[in-house]
Amino acid sequence: MNTFLTLLKREYWEHKTGFQWVPVGISALVLFTSLLLVIFFTNDTVKVSIGATNPTDLLGLWEATASEGDKNLAMTAWYYMNIFNLAIVMAFVGYFYCLGALYDDRKDKSILFWKSLPISDTQTVLSKVVSVTVVLPLVIWVISMVTNLGMMLIGLLFAAMSNGDIAGLVFSPSAIFMASSYQLMANVMAVLWISPFIGYLLFISSATKRVPFLVSWLPIIVVLIVESIAFRSAHFLGWIGNQFTGIGKAYSTPMAMMSQVEEGGVSELVEVLGRVGWEFDSGWGSYPNQLMDPNLWFGLIVGAVFIVGAIYIRRYRDEAL
Repeated sequence: MNTFLTLLKREYWEHKTGFQWVPVGISALVLFTSLLLVIFFTNDTVKVSIGATNPTDLLGLWEATASEGDKNLAMTAWYYMNIFNLAIVMAFVGYFYCLGALYDDRKDKSILFWKSLPISDTQTVLSKVVSVTVVLPLVIWVISMVTNLGMMLIGLLFAAMSNGDIAGLVFSPSAIFMASSYQLMANVMAVLWISPFIGYLLFISSATKRVPFLVSWLPIIVVLIVESIAFRSAHFLGWIGNQFTGIGKAYSTPMAMMSQVEEGGVSELVEVLGRVGWEFDSGWGSYPNQLMDPNLWFGLIVGAVFIVGAIYIRRYRDEAL
């Protein structure tokens, strides 16, 4: 167990820039941009030039017309939206991490050193799997919680500069707690949906002799072309699309959950989204329904097969480059 934890620490230290500092930088940029918007929209000159469309002028109207349920929903949704920026960062960091996870140490020959240690190839590969499926999402989640607190401070600044009576609403620990809980659940479900691609990329990283980025796309393109020509179908493309749709469901499900306001039935958010053609169905996007989706479990099996293949190749091929 101590050996495995040491391997996880090694992965984190070696990829600290991607795992930690890149998402921190993106979150800092989001907070800085939000701060600039607050200063811009609370400037007297801007108020005069924009007029009634200024958010600070509409604040009083919103406070007068919106129900308490919709106010809490708006604050929770505002905090939750931070996850989308970090989810994109997590996808890019995870993609390039998986491609180099088992390739880089063969490229620089450090694999000879690691194989001289009493560490099994199974432990090595599984440490990569846990790093990208557990450590990275948890780091992203912690950063998202800190970002939520930063957004709360910016909201309080907005309330102070716009003379709006929303300080009590912005300072809402319950909204931050709910948003953070939704962010954690969304990350977990997204990782489950993307697991076959994680396994595939690790397999490519273990098997390829060079340019893993190009090699990772070649089999996919070949299968798509062969299926299209030989069978005149697109089942493989449909399966890939279904997995990515699952990722979309994972991150949109909290919005469906938040749209269910206990008092008064359905909130104004659902009505507004319905008018623009975006219907939320709490059934198709619920996490229990996603966990019962056979496509999710099939993807997990595919990912596990690829991971076993990556372990086998690493074990029986000492030097590949």
